[in-house]
Amino acid sequence: MRLGNNILFNAFRSISSILSEQQRKKAIVILFLSLINALNDILGLSLIAALVAIVAKQDLLDQTEILVQIKESIGYTDNFKFTLLLSVVVLFLTVIKNVISQFIVYIQAKFAFDVSQELSLKQYQYFFRMGYLFIKNVDSGKKTYSAIDVPYQFGNYYLLQLTVFVTEALVSVIIVLGIFIWKADIGLLLIFIMAPSVLIFYAFTKRKMQKFGDERNKLYPRSHFVLLETLTGFADIQLSNTQQRYQDAFGKIRRRINDIDARVVGIYQKLPQKFNEIIMSGGIVIILAAYYWIGGNKENVIILLGSFGIAAFRIVPSLNRMMNALLNVKNLSYVPSELIHLKENLTKFENARQMHISNALELKNISYSYPERKSTLDGINLKIQKGEFVGIVGESGSGKSTLLNVMLRFLIPDSGELTVDGQSIEETNSQSYQKMLAYVQQDVFIKEGTIRENIAFGFDNSEVNEGRILEIVKQTQLESLIAMFPEGLDHLLTEKGENLSGGQKQRIAIARSLYKDSDIFIFDEPTSALDPETEKTISELIAGLTNLHKTIIIVAHRVSTLARADRIVVMENGTISRTISYNELLQHKNEYETE
Repeated sequence: MRLGNNILFNAFRSISSILSEQQRKKAIVILFLSLINALNDILGLSLIAALVAIVAKQDLLDQTEILVQIKESIGYTDNFKFTLLLSVVVLFLTVIKNVISQFIVYIQAKFAFDVSQELSLKQYQYFFRMGYLFIKNVDSGKKTYSAIDVPYQFGNYYLLQLTVFVTEALVSVIIVLGIFIWKADIGLLLIFIMAPSVLIFYAFTKRKMQKFGDERNKLYPRSHFVLLETLTGFADIQLSNTQQRYQDAFGKIRRRINDIDARVVGIYQKLPQKFNEIIMSGGIVIILAAYYWIGGNKENVIILLGSFGIAAFRIVPSLNRMMNALLNVKNLSYVPSELIHLKENLTKFENARQMHISNALELKNISYSYPERKSTLDGINLKIQKGEFVGIVGESGSGKSTLLNVMLRFLIPDSGELTVDGQSIEETNSQSYQKMLAYVQQDVFIKEGTIRENIAFGFDNSEVNEGRILEIVKQTQLESLIAMFPEGLDHLLTEKGENLSGGQKQRIAIARSLYKDSDIFIFDEPTSALDPETEKTISELIAGLTNLHKTIIIVAHRVSTLARADRIVVMENGTISRTISYNELLQHKNEYETE
């Protein structure tokens, strides 16, 4: 077998590629601890074997020089009493040995789960590095699976199973070497019986395990996706009466996953134990057959059988765990490829200092194309003065939302320049720039938490200025909402704000942006889902932000939302075709308004 195709070589190479330099150093310590654990196991086995031999043959106490010296030094003449003392000592040493062994196992498990946690955080951070298009385009089920399930599988099943394999392999090698030194014929017999059996079993099962693992890797993200899609699209599913279709889709995936897991756990992970029992029985048959056909001393055969049984008693369980570990690694052979992209070290996100605008935000000859699509923005030039209220209108597909995403730095233009007060916005100051922006969408993000926590979003509770919260509540006309609940600002909002109206969500979003002290407010169709009366209230609230010297940029489908705009930019085919006033917009209302 070529080294490059060897499962262990590939596994260790993959682990080395995924672990950070510091983790690789810790992994070496873990391997050293595995050696200590192996020696610990051998010590425990040797102590018990020696004690059994002394109990069976008391003459050893008078024939073994070191035991004679110990017995004389403590004044013991009765062999039985001395044997009892030795058994207490062995018990004490066994307890100490097992405490040490258990502590090492804990250290190994802790290391594996620490690696799992860091990989989860790296994956989480990777999502932010990949940016807006990645978040929008990769399905939520796949992202959830790759950030939670895959790192857990790597730590708990892949890395930890390899640690088990190394420990048990060391135990087996040391035992076999010891037996070779003591009786070479028994050592050869163990290798002759066990090695071919293990290789045959592994060759028979490895492809099945890899196949099951690869299929499971495809099914798990799909099950996450269907579940998340069901929760998100509950209303549409309920109203279209397609509950059974979604349940069938979810059930079909889960049934196949459960079928795979049942086979892996119920058959393939149990086979090594059954297979090894056959090995032991086979060994006895071979020894007896050899005695029958070749002949030999009966006493020697009994000794041979006993020695084989003692050795097999410890080696067979090790082989069982080794084969299980190998099968698990093979079953999860896809895991490293899911994590290999996490090359960068885990870092803290920059706590950037917020930028402020003094004069103008300007887009200079901005062009942008989505991957594998024709140009969406083409040569955009737009200058917006501080405190100005600018509306953006245009038909669907004209590039309005793309323009907002470029302003938000969610999308990086292919060419052109975005500046604030003449300062170019680049990667180095992007966080400072974004920190001064407020983005209010039609579907406002509401976190599960109190009204206060939603207004002071991003701030620790210890940092919250209560006086400023109350001032902003008044500015955004949230008093009526607060008064509805006995807890006031401490009223708990549900995920996505299901217990709030559209207008209340918009007010909370504006209040959040004011608390953040945003300079530029960017609205994406903020009133399109509101009734006329609520729309009027929110529109007046938005227009009033200019009195606070805030810059307002709004994409709107309802013309009335832009009644207070200083000017309105009209977009056509990714370009700004003209700039008009609100009165001019009214003359072309039907072209740009969508009810």
